[in-house]
Amino acid sequence: MLRRLAERCAGDKYRWKQPNRRFIGQGQLLPSRRTTRLRLVVVLDLSGSTVDPIPRFMAELNDILRAFEHFSVRIVACDTRVVFDQVFDERQVLPRALDTTGSGGGTDLQPVFDAIESDDHAALVFLTDGFADPPEQPDYPVLWALCEEGQAPVDWGEVIQLELLKRN
Repeated sequence: MLRRLAERCAGDKYRWKQPNRRFIGQGQLLPSRRTTRLRLVVVLDLSGSTVDPIPRFMAELNDILRAFEHFSVRIVACDTRVVFDQVFDERQVLPRALDTTGSGGGTDLQPVFDAIESDDHAALVFLTDGFADPPEQPDYPVLWALCEEGQAPVDWGEVIQLELLKRN
């Protein structure tokens, strides 16, 4: 589901600006295929129950991003406040884990939604156990990647249990 969300948000677009040169000799003007930049926000809940799955989740995210020529991923980590916020693109390596020193308390989801409100992104992926007050619903797609014992904090967005991301 995480991969499908990424593919849906990036999408392939046909554009008429530059015709595909392979077909010009045949008298056909066909559009060139160009991928758009995948723009995601990935949020990591640093409360105690979600710290262990973060490396596995980040590895899965790295595998998915390798399929895209251009991407911009904003990684945000939080507990009751935002403690990490950085943008990565195809020229950088995503971290496998984050320094979680000083975090691991409760969870408040709304500060993250407030922090990314003006960001230009196509979707949000939120790794959490879901044990928090529900945030206000945004106007972009949200995927709740829940830890094994997690529950969706809201009744909107798509939900995936993290055990589905385990590698075989």
